[in-house]
Amino acid sequence: MIGQTISHYRILEKLGGGGMGVVYKVEDTKLGRLVALKFLPKELARDRHALERFQREARAASALNHPSICTVYDIDEQDGQQFIAMEFLDGQTLKYHIADKPLAIDQVLELCIEIADGLDAAHAEGIIHRDIKPANIFVTKRGHAKILDFGLAKLAPERQRAGEVVGVSGLATVDTVEGHLTSPGTALGTVAYMSPEQVRGEDLDARTDLFSLGVALYEMATGKPTFSGNTSGVIFDAILNRAPPPPVRLNPMVPAELERIIGKALEKDRRLRYQSAADLRTDLQRLKRDSESARIAAVAAPLPRGRWLLSLLAVGAAVVMSTIVATGWKLGWFAHHRTSEVAQAPMSVIPFTTFPGRQLLPAFSPDGNQIAFAWGGWSGDNFGIYVKLVGAETTVRLTTHPAAECCPEWSQDGRSIAFMRDLEHGIGIFVVPALGGPARKIYTTHWKWGLFYFTTLSWSPDGKFIAFGDRTSPDEPYGIFLLSLETLQTRRLTSPPSHFTGDYGPAFSPDGKMVAFARNVKEVEDIYVVPTSGGDPRQLTFDGRLLGGLAWTPDGGEIVFSSNRAGGFGLWRVPASGGTPERLAVGGVNAFRPAFSPVGHRLAYSQSSWNENIWQMEIPASAHRTTPPIKLIYSTMQEEGPQFSLDGSKIVFQSTRSGNYEIWMCDRDGSNLVRLTSFRGPLTGTPRWSPDGQQIAFDSRPEGHADIFVIQAEGGPPRRITRD
Repeated sequence: MIGQTISHYRILEKLGGGGMGVVYKVEDTKLGRLVALKFLPKELARDRHALERFQREARAASALNHPSICTVYDIDEQDGQQFIAMEFLDGQTLKYHIADKPLAIDQVLELCIEIADGLDAAHAEGIIHRDIKPANIFVTKRGHAKILDFGLAKLAPERQRAGEVVGVSGLATVDTVEGHLTSPGTALGTVAYMSPEQVRGEDLDARTDLFSLGVALYEMATGKPTFSGNTSGVIFDAILNRAPPPPVRLNPMVPAELERIIGKALEKDRRLRYQSAADLRTDLQRLKRDSESARIAAVAAPLPRGRWLLSLLAVGAAVVMSTIVATGWKLGWFAHHRTSEVAQAPMSVIPFTTFPGRQLLPAFSPDGNQIAFAWGGWSGDNFGIYVKLVGAETTVRLTTHPAAECCPEWSQDGRSIAFMRDLEHGIGIFVVPALGGPARKIYTTHWKWGLFYFTTLSWSPDGKFIAFGDRTSPDEPYGIFLLSLETLQTRRLTSPPSHFTGDYGPAFSPDGKMVAFARNVKEVEDIYVVPTSGGDPRQLTFDGRLLGGLAWTPDGGEIVFSSNRAGGFGLWRVPASGGTPERLAVGGVNAFRPAFSPVGHRLAYSQSSWNENIWQMEIPASAHRTTPPIKLIYSTMQEEGPQFSLDGSKIVFQSTRSGNYEIWMCDRDGSNLVRLTSFRGPLTGTPRWSPDGQQIAFDSRPEGHADIFVIQAEGGPPRRITRD
């Protein structure tokens, strides 16, 4: 049909087709605009039901005028062929965009707000779509949603409110081209998006569309089907009787409020579901507003402009890390009062160390009057174990070995300190008298990640065991082990699945009955707790972010931990029984390794301050000509990994100036900064230009494992290239 003219429409190209229609891009020769024509296939032209559906689609959509609904201009017939003239849309279906991967949360919210707004307009006209699914949602190149295919829509005899019943039977499409689930010889079409009342064949109202949108919303947020199975019977059973896995289990980036919204939209009892699309839209808009207001504002510093014929980009960094003590905590308040209205006791935050270099991993003595920590010394070249009295200036170094040491942990009687030392073959666990003396090795671990990478010791309250991370074979993930100080034998406490990286950072509860630890799954982590007697660990957080240490409150009611769950690393608390984490009022940004004093109401943590900037240096034409480098791209955050485009006009780099690592681009002089990605998750970086300068490849971990993505230099959604 390409090149033919139907009525006053000249057919330019075929856009796609399915069982109920073939769509062409055409030119309206009267108005000089691009239009889409949808033809009813010839084999269905005499099918009364197909013809009714085709005409129903035209009548339903033409009755609506809304930016989130594809506009229908006309329905006509030529030479026995029925066709619908509709708005031409440039883009792809939502199904194409999902492609088994979750969308960015801000994109999920923006699209679903528009879809809900479109449904609200349709419901206000008494029209129920009855076939909402990702294949029937179009996403334009500008990122806007358009509802398509009103072929199953019910035209009510008169306008009805969204919650009123429209007497129609449940129908579902069977589409051999875009079917979501296929068993041998059977295309199940949109069965997976039907509401429970639609499955049961009951009278439907607008709330059926809200359930279907909830199913699509779940899929957008997780990249996985809400209800799945090999046959329609299995899917029907899931829709009627089973709840899908919590979205946060499949995508740790899903906010708790979005999870609540999805759950309400998927209520099997429609009386408990959202009662109108307007209510759903309002909740989504509120979440979008709150999410945007909570983001860390980008810091934009004036950027110098340089003129270089040939230049190099380099990264310069400055680091300061010290130990802080916050005093005046009412620790019992933590476990029993969770609202911000409850007043905290007066609190003071005091720098405990102000030495150069890094002071790490503070640990309180049992009486709360001393802190042991690791420090590289005045020269910064030899990490050892130091002890300092709270309120005093004198610092005592307990160890003088040339190997690096870290992770001090006091015995419960205050007489000894355990620590870890980097050895030639593994990492050793040592014990040294708290007043000084020779250190004694008690165990050698198989830890291979490096001394300061996730290593922590915990001494049990009864003084009998030390918990640590280790493994017995290079082929297995790291687990938590208990070392008996009586027999020096170990017992494995946790055994993570084989595809996990492992467990680390154990901490005994104050009563010694539980151990909290971090579990790493391909570079993202969450907190788990496990009984010291053994058993299955229980997951406590579902953030899928990075952790920087954890500690129990002295009453055992809560766990305080360091996490980048809101951007830079801050201090958070979560009930030991489970719940939503809340941020502490102290710690600020880049706070790590919290530690509580058993008495004295004190909390210690390490606070770091660093930034990395991108500098530009001219490559001299001769050895005698030198020009000092200039700071080109800089802020109070991290600017890293720069690369010039092939023509030298642009620079791409990774930056944390928006709160998390994202890919940014600017002009060669550092001006006109543009953020290209919005993953809002950990570890996005290593940008590299394509040879033609049109695309940028980079790596990111939105699902916890590293994959390669490609994005257009002019912007747009990233495209995944690999799947781990």
